[in-house]
Amino acid sequence: MEQIREMLKAPKARGHVALGGVHLYLRVTRRVDPNSNSFHDTLEIASVEVEERGRGAFSRFLVRLLKELGRVLYVENVMEERFQAYWERLGAVSDRRHDPPSYWLHPDQFPRAIQILEECYISRLQEESV
Repeated sequence: MEQIREMLKAPKARGHVALGGVHLYLRVTRRVDPNSNSFHDTLEIASVEVEERGRGAFSRFLVRLLKELGRVLYVENVMEERFQAYWERLGAVSDRRHDPPSYWLHPDQFPRAIQILEECYISRLQEESV
């Protein structure tokens, strides 16, 4: 997470980050939210690769990120329907101007998203491993 904290200090930063089996390409930018027509400081997730899919690594990473992030999270071009459903379940708003869609998750949505992640994804995976 330290690498992400450092990125967030710069007005524009980008780079690859690897944490706990999750590999991301991130950008720090300002973007216009088409739903509100206003500018927001964003952390963009441009790509995600997970070493072991379906094991909760990304969900655990996202909980840590949302607990620290003080800006809008933008997830760019979500290609897999499973991952689209994931973001929608967390309350992210889709930007359907793009195909595949992109998603916006605002800081006021973070507590609910964290609760869903902890209850639905992470606890389910812990039960399966018993």
